[in-house]
Amino acid sequence: MSYFPEFIRNPYGITLSLFGMSLLSSVFGFYSYLKSSSRGQQYFGLALSIFAMVITFWFGFTLM
Repeated sequence: MSYFPEFIRNPYGITLSLFGMSLLSSVFGFYSYLKSSSRGQQYFGLALSIFAMVITFWFGFTLM
């Protein structure tokens, strides 16, 4: 916890914020898949979303 400034050394808050950012990145990846115009961009957005969801599930599973 020494990497974080004194006023945000709350482990619960840090965990929720990192989990929220991970989940939000998967949502934005899927949104980019929906709004892309070319096939290459769609595949990249879908791959990004899948990768972010795997990381989110992994992060959530390690919290158990």
